[in-house]
Amino acid sequence: MQGSLLKGCVFLMPEPKQYFCSRPALASYLQGKGFEGKEVVNRYNPDRPAWTFELTEELASVVAAYFKGIGGKVPAFISTYLQQLEAPDRKI
Repeated sequence: MQGSLLKGCVFLMPEPKQYFCSRPALASYLQGKGFEGKEVVNRYNPDRPAWTFELTEELASVVAAYFKGIGGKVPAFISTYLQQLEAPDRKI
């Protein structure tokens, strides 16, 4: 699966499915919810921290809730990922 860059440098990485996050507040929120993130080099801005998380249905739901909670727009790929999981033919 090809990665796509979105505002805030939050995007889906190639297989295995990982969620890349360069937002410290979001990474902290996810870790507080029990998701295990791995600190990685931020290839878009090496001076800033970044994390990867295993992309699961639960993580995608929590990320969507986070963005809704801060009044932001849910990243399109998260919405699409969740919609595909709900589809009867599940192509993920």
